[in-house]
Amino acid sequence: MRKTLALVLAVAMLLSLAVPAFAETLTGSKTTGSSEILTSETKSDGTSAVSFEVEYPASTTFKWGDTVADAKVTYSAKTHLAVGQTLTVKVTSAKSKMTLADNESYGLEYTLKDDAAGSAPLADLTIKEIGSAEKTVYVDIPQAQWDAAPVGQYSDTLTFEASVA
Repeated sequence: MRKTLALVLAVAMLLSLAVPAFAETLTGSKTTGSSEILTSETKSDGTSAVSFEVEYPASTTFKWGDTVADAKVTYSAKTHLAVGQTLTVKVTSAKSKMTLADNESYGLEYTLKDDAAGSAPLADLTIKEIGSAEKTVYVDIPQAQWDAAPVGQYSDTLTFEASVA
């Protein structure tokens, strides 16, 4: 019984290999045919082929009294998105004020700017479909803030928020 079953299964397997799935047969002396080739939107491991990457420093230290031209954070982004999609990276500050860790009543108020002169407000970074870009965020701490603050290690947190639409 086992031998017969094994023989039947072996024959069935051989017959299934002999039949091409979804094949077209050309006949006649001048017949043409076509076969469609397609790409998938997923990788071979099943994950989405749409991707982006944003790289930014874990921390940045400014020197005491740095001007807006010197107080800066540079980050980069690269994309491989679907047609019509855009990556937007928005940078925001937690408090817009760098404070002492042990005494938050002392602080250096600042604004984030788009240029070293400190004249342009910060704009988001956008990249369409496929590309890469680097952007510098300038931290504008007015001289009056430096002059009115005791020397210490002040800090705040910048948040990098990436979205695809």
